[in-house]
Amino acid sequence: MKKIFSLLYLFICSVLCFSQIHDTVSIHDVEIKDMGEYVQIGDEHILVSDSVGNPSVPAVEVCYAVPLDAENVTIETSIISSDTLVLTKPIYPVQPPRAHIEDSIPFFEPNSEIYESSALYPNVDFRIKSDERIMGCRVIRVAYYPIIYNPQSQMIYNRNLNVNIGYTSANGVYFNAPKASENRKRIATQFIKGLVKNKHDIERQTSSNSRA
Repeated sequence: MKKIFSLLYLFICSVLCFSQIHDTVSIHDVEIKDMGEYVQIGDEHILVSDSVGNPSVPAVEVCYAVPLDAENVTIETSIISSDTLVLTKPIYPVQPPRAHIEDSIPFFEPNSEIYESSALYPNVDFRIKSDERIMGCRVIRVAYYPIIYNPQSQMIYNRNLNVNIGYTSANGVYFNAPKASENRKRIATQFIKGLVKNKHDIERQTSSNSRA
């Protein structure tokens, strides 16, 4: 019986291949803008945490391509290095979106539970924003938070994050659009390569298909 289970385990391992994507994420130049009673970290175009009233801590959004059949997707982060900066004012709270810049919307007061706490914000290094099919490819969109903030001490920690994304896959196929023309496949492949960080994985499958 043990031999049967051992053979079954080896068979499963041979079918399901564990793979990893390695990445590093950081914000190199931290821009601090005076907003009167508050300061803004980064410019107005940078992605920030999306909870209204919470500190508008900058985020870095990254897309990765994974095989269509990828399972057990995990993301692990570790800190490579960290710089500390003391602010003179609180970070500007996230405000509700406005349809037009001239729209008059009352100022949304800061969340006192966060701003009066010594707990680091955000309390996660990343959030998975979406996992979806785009033009025949599976794309995972991740928001990273290299900068964390201690509201009570007015300190921010700008960290260089090491990222490992793991998953299991039986066939390693990243792109599948059987009904699309060759021209549309080519356009879709170029679009995805421009969207994701690990474009070399797409290139490797494209190269393999060309040789086949």
